[in-house]
Formats: sequence, C-alpha cells, structure tokens
Amino acid sequence: MKIKTVFIAAMLAVSGFTQAQQVSKEAFEKAVNFLNCKTVELSLKEDAPNFQKYQKKCPCNESSYTQVRSFLDSVGKYSATIALFDEIESLKKSFKKDWKQDEAVTFLCETIFTDKTKYQKLLAFSDKRKSNSAFEALKRVLKIELKKIFDEQAKAQTIIGIETRLDSLEQKTKPKVGEKGWFDGFTFQIDVFSIIISVTLTFVVLTLVVLIFVTMRIKNVPDIVKKYVNIPSIVKKYVNEEISKATSQIGELKGEIKDLKDEVQNRKNEIGNLDKEINNLKHKNENQVKHELQSRQVANQPEIKTETFFLSNPNSDGSFNVSSVSPVYREGASIYKFTKTGNNRAEFQIDDREASVRLALSYPDKSIDPVCEALNALNPNAKRITTVEPGKAELVNDRWVVIKNQKSKIRYEI
Repeated sequence: MKIKTVFIAAMLAVSGFTQAQQVSKEAFEKAVNFLNCKTVELSLKEDAPNFQKYQKKCPCNESSYTQVRSFLDSVGKYSATIALFDEIESLKKSFKKDWKQDEAVTFLCETIFTDKTKYQKLLAFSDKRKSNSAFEALKRVLKIELKKIFDEQAKAQTIIGIETRLDSLEQKTKPKVGEKGWFDGFTFQIDVFSIIISVTLTFVVLTLVVLIFVTMRIKNVPDIVKKYVNIPSIVKKYVNEEISKATSQIGELKGEIKDLKDEVQNRKNEIGNLDKEINNLKHKNENQVKHELQSRQVANQPEIKTETFFLSNPNSDGSFNVSSVSPVYREGASIYKFTKTGNNRAEFQIDDREASVRLALSYPDKSIDPVCEALNALNPNAKRITTVEPGKAELVNDRWVVIKNQKSKIRYEI
C-alpha cells in the first residue's frame, strides 16, 4: 500500500498545486471589495473626523460594497470619491476564468492605476498621489492582503474535489480484468533471472569437470602438459572453491528471491486492501462524503486558543469572519463578546460596555438584527442593551455561523 499511497499523494499534490494557482470569481470579488475599501480610506484621510468614523464603521477585512456605499451616502459630500468607488466596483466585470494569482494581484495593484483609457478615475487618483508615501504604502498592503485572500481560496479549492480525483486516479492505476499487473510481471522476471543464473553456473562447473577428465585421459601429450596433469590437486582445489562459491551464491540468491516474492505478495495484498477502501468510499452516499469533507475542513482551521474573544459587525447572513477575531477588547471596533463552549462551539452576546452598545445602536439593522432577536421594540432613546439569553454559534470553515433559532435574545432599555 505504501507504493500506491505515495503515488496517489504525489498526484493529488500536483493537482492541488495547479488548481491553487487559479483565482475563483468569489475570491476576486472579495479582493475588489478590499481594494475599494482601502482606496476610499486613503481618499478620506485628510478629513480626520469622517476618516475615524469610516475606520470604525467599515473595517476593510469584512466590509461589503453596501456598507461602504451606505457610509459615503450618509456623509453626502464626497461625489468624486463615490465616482471612484463605483469605478473600482466595476472591476468585478474584468474577472477572467483562467487568471493566475500573480496576474490578478498585478492587475489590482498596478495595472488599474496606470491604464489611461479604461480607468481614468483610478489614474487620476494615482497621479495625484505619485509623491505621496501613503499611496505606495497602500499598494504594498494591497499586495500582501490580496495574496492572503487568494491563498485562503486556494486552500479550500484544494480540498474540494479530492474524492473525484481519487476515483479518477484509482481507475487509471487499477489493472483491467484479464491483464497482469506490474507486480505480476516483476515476479515473472525474478523467476527467469534465477533460472538463467542457475543454468550458467551449472554450465561453468560441468565445463571445468569435462576439461579435467579429458586432460587426464589424453595420451602422448607433451611433457610440459604431463607435468601439470600430474598436479591435479591444484585444479581440484580451484574447482572445489569455485563450486563452493557458486553454491553459496545460489543459496543467497534463492533467499533474496524468496524475500522479494514475499514482499511483492505483501504489496499486492496491501493494494487489494486499498482498492476495497476506495470502493467503500465510492459507495458512501453524498451526505456522508459532504460531512467528511466538512470535518476535514473544520479540522484544518486554526483553533482559537483563548476562551473569550471579540468580534465586530456580523455579516448579513448571520455569520462572523474568523479573520476578524480579536483576543482582546478594542474600543470603537468590538461589539460582540464570544465565549467558547467547545472546540467548534461558542456563546455570544453584545458586550455590555457603553462603547460597544453605542456602536451597535449606530446601525442596528446591520450590527444587531442579523444575529439578535429583540424582545421589545427599539426606542430611539435607548442607551442600553440587556442580553436576556446569549446566542449560540458554530465554527464552519472560516466563519462563526449562528445556529438556526439560536440568536441572542436582547431587550432595549433607556
């Protein structure tokens, strides 16, 4: 099984590496969102009050198009920034199916800032900041973060499809009915080799014996020949030594051949066991396979070592990004406090600090509604949020997902 296992591992590694270089549409759009958020952030840097509000309400690692656009619209005085923002959003239409990671990073970090025909607003943005060190720092940050986004997508893409490739590889390596496998041919070669050696050694020994016999029987040979014939012990000694060596070598070779035959048989047995495992895997139903793949993906996620951690705004689907986890409370950014109840389970609630409650009440439809169930109506004068029952979430892939019907139950108070 070792031989076949190594072969399968090598094939899957090559396949996974090849696919990892491709950029998916989902990853590309996520990269464009990050680029858009950071570009807007730089354009607002000179307006200190709004710049600080933007950083708090639109953290770039988790903000969507809607969040950023909502902020810009609420301020209402950044028409040039909004136009730049919309042009960057249009980059999503430039996605190519066969794009490699390096090509996509170069496009989003270099090409769009130098294209004089397609992206005029981005070019103007770049020209205005040519001598600005903050713009160069932005491009360095973009290259690092976009590569991280594509790498995360590549890891997930490598896991998805393993079973299909394993089936395909098994079909290619499995001998057809009626044909001999590679090891059957190898066993036959060993047998032929041993027969050839045995016949050759036997022929040499017999030849020496015949020569001695003929020499001893020849009459009227020259004196010089008779002189050597009269010393048969030397020849006998030589012949005996050669016979002894040949016999020893034959014995050793037979032992090695037997060991090889046993090893070949063991390998065939192990391959047979692997074939059975593959067949069992193929006959599992779809739900079992999905469950196993999901378990492997969860096992590959980095385990959060702290028992308590903090997160900001949830996603609209009722989940939180693992990449935004903070082991300590961050004023102006942290809203929810999570407490682990198991390796992949946690309870959560709105942190009771005044800064957290104020931040949550700023945009309740985005910060509260996706993961909380209010037991009373929101009063415009509400200043406190009491958690009646903490919510429950489960770690799935790279997100903490609120379990169905397990939202946090809250009450607004004045």
